Amino acid sequence: MKGVTTCRLGVLAALASIYLASPFPVLAAVIPQESSSASFLPALPPVPDAASTSDAPSEADIAANLQLIQSLSRGLWTTACDQAAGILGRQRPDIDALGVFAICAALRSDEKSTSASLDALKAREAIPPYYATLVEGILQLQKKAPEEAQAIFSRIREQRASDPLALYFIGEAHHAQKRSAEAIAAFERTLETWPEYAPAIAAIARLKAGGASTPEALQSAISLTERATRIDPANLGYWRQLADLCERAGDTGRANAIRLQWLRPRIVPQPGPGQKP
Repeated sequence: MKGVTTCRLGVLAALASIYLASPFPVLAAVIPQESSSASFLPALPPVPDAASTSDAPSEADIAANLQLIQSLSRGLWTTACDQAAGILGRQRPDIDALGVFAICAALRSDEKSTSASLDALKAREAIPPYYATLVEGILQLQKKAPEEAQAIFSRIREQRASDPLALYFIGEAHHAQKRSAEAIAAFERTLETWPEYAPAIAAIARLKAGGASTPEALQSAISLTERATRIDPANLGYWRQLADLCERAGDTGRANAIRLQWLRPRIVPQPGPGQKP
């Protein structure tokens, strides 16, 4: 068993190095200042690995795990995925890193990494599994089977009623079924545990501004989207949403300024003749 687990970690380390070298796609909705330490608690306590039961985590390992959970609690998925890949690349037995990596692989539709991660999770997660169940639900969402996905995410809530990720993805399942009120309620429940989870904040804004929105609803959506951009300024999807909302609200000047500053392709100056790059 020890040799098998070590092999799995080695495969994941190789996949993680490939992951770090490839671009991360913009996720439709998550696929997102300071927070209280309670928001940074790992979703699961670390499960000892058969290959490393005598290898206690170092201070650096603990710090890396806390940084990962902090990024996750704010919806900084690009950062969290990079952090998880980095931890696995060092072959550290961190169940949270493995779980986040598996979610990222599923969201990227990376079948090879998703399969390898799920195999490792099934070997290492406590029963009932948490991250493996989340991944299974995400795969159902991607197959356009939101009812099945919702049922899977609801299984997590039987053990963890207020789990923020389960609630967030339940919101996504409701949204896929065009149940906006239920989706907003699930996203708001997410924010009760993770108040700076930017994907939920941006999703609420989009849903509240949907259809023939009142001026008040548009202003509320703008305020929410501004909040998301402050949490994750590198997410261009939030800036695009903010520009579109400002334009709908009649503030075309601000909409154009946002597009110019954040969404206009950057032109990198090229060296002239005889100049070194």
